[in-house]
Parts: sequence; C-alpha cells; structure tokens
Amino acid sequence: MPALRRWATIGLLWTLAACVEVAAPASPGATATLLPWHTPTSTPSATRLLPTQEATVELAPSPTPLTHIVQARETLLTIAAQYGVTLDALQALNPDVNPNLLSIGQALLIPGPGGEPITSLLPTATPIPLDFAPVRCAPTATGGLTCLTSVRNPSQETLEGLSARIELLDSEDKVLASADAFAPLNLLPAGEVMPLAVYFPPPAPAASGARAVDLDAFPANQVEDRFRPLTIETDEETRGAHASSWTIRGAVQVRSDAGGPTARLLVLAVGFGAQDEVVGYAVWESPEALGPGETVNFVITVLSLGSPIEKVRLLGEALAAPSP
Repeated sequence: MPALRRWATIGLLWTLAACVEVAAPASPGATATLLPWHTPTSTPSATRLLPTQEATVELAPSPTPLTHIVQARETLLTIAAQYGVTLDALQALNPDVNPNLLSIGQALLIPGPGGEPITSLLPTATPIPLDFAPVRCAPTATGGLTCLTSVRNPSQETLEGLSARIELLDSEDKVLASADAFAPLNLLPAGEVMPLAVYFPPPAPAASGARAVDLDAFPANQVEDRFRPLTIETDEETRGAHASSWTIRGAVQVRSDAGGPTARLLVLAVGFGAQDEVVGYAVWESPEALGPGETVNFVITVLSLGSPIEKVRLLGEALAAPSP
C-alpha cells in the first residue's frame, strides 16, 4: 500500500482545526453489510439554534441565582444560551470556574432575578436546517447494539454543542429505548460531517427500526480564544481485510502562530462508504499538552459497522490552555 502524505488545514472561522482526507484505492468486494433500518421520521425536528450576537441588555449577577449541574459536552456558551444569559454575566458570577476545563457534575450559578432564566432578553433565533443521515445499527458480540448517524453542516459558520437522541422502534414505530448521542468533537466546521453514535448495552431491545430526533446545535463564537490552529500530516495508511478497518499513522502539529499552549488535543477519523455515508469513526487523544510549533505522532484505526470503508477524513481540534 503506497504511503500517503498530505498537509491540510481547515478553517474554523479563524482556521482553528485541521482536516485531512485519505481516499482509498480500489478495494475487493466486502461481504459484510449493515441491516437497513427504516427511519419513520425522515425529517428531523426543528433545530434549536441561538444567535451569535450577545443580548443588548447586560445582565448582572443576581443575589438569588439558579444552580446548573454541568452535563457531558456542555460548554459555558451552551449553558449561557440555555438560560438566556450572556457569557460575560455567567463568567462574572462564576469567577473561579475555568471556562476551558468544565467537569461533569460541576455546579454553576446562573444569574437572574429569583434564579429564573431571562430568555426574554435574547432576540429570536433563526434555525439553521441540519439533516440527519439514516440511522445504522449493528449488534455486538455481547448482545448490545451500536447505532450510528451523522449530520452535515450546510451553513457558512462553525457550530458546536451538537447532540441528538437516537430511538429504537418496534414494528409500530413505538419507542422501545432511547439514548443521547453527542459529537466526538466540540466544533463542526462549515461543510463538514460529524458522526453521532450511541451504544445500547445488552440485552438490547429487538427493534425493527431506529431514528434520530431532537437535534441541538449552537453557532460557535470566541473560537479563536478557545481553540488552537492545527495542521495534520498523514504518513501511512493501511486497509484491513475487505476494507472493514482503516489504520492511519501521522503527526499533528500546533501551528507556530497558535498564540498559546493546548489543554487537550483530539484527532477524529471518520470512515465513509461508497455512497459517502458514515460507516465508522474513531478518536485519538494526545497524551500530552502541546505548545506552539510542537508536534505529536498518532496512530488511529477506524472500524466499519458493516459497509466497506472507501475513504477516511481527519478532523483535528485543540482546546486552548487557560491563561495563567
């Protein structure tokens, strides 16, 4: 297999994440296929988006604030938007909280009279339409079920806080089980595709179909303050038997003009099938923080849920370290 070597950087508003695509040579026919699960709700529910501009009224901390418990994948921005308060007001009331290192279960104080959300101060949001790909599910050897969908960002702006709910259905489209699916990266650049997956532990319900609903996404702002620009170099790629897996070796570098060190660096590898559908993904995380100009090698393997992998696309993301 010839080695592939390519440098590519994708702009996240200010070119703040890296992206690289590795295409496949001709592959032998594969025998493994995914069960075509029907999706009764082909049109997802309306996307809830909030505007990028701040409210025209500056909010001050309240003497009787509400407490919010941080959940998985939440950021200060999405929490502020949820309660209709400005990011500055939320940070003012929580001065000891590091905005780049929130922890699940952490308590935040939400400003507002009597602890009530102040949603009336926000202008009406204009939704950006986002479409789910059909949900693909595959059983595991232990009796569980892995379900995968994906979302493409058709807008001209970067989105974040992407999540959805995946539901398993019986033959009459009644919900048997459901679980929340979160994006493996915080940011979804314009024009890019993000996978969303959930795992139903054994014994998984004997479902007839699956669907994705209740998509959440927010326009990303202050990206240049929260993330560092990257470049990704791929050195070698190896396809497994019947293209059921794909291993990529390479290096990721924090650009010399990054402006500061990273706190967390991720590389997402997304595998696509012959119809440009997402068939699998994997995430690699750097074992160490990097400074501007520093490089770290990575090895990442994508496993397909069934269909042969025809190409792999890489996205990089580096969370900025807090200022001293």
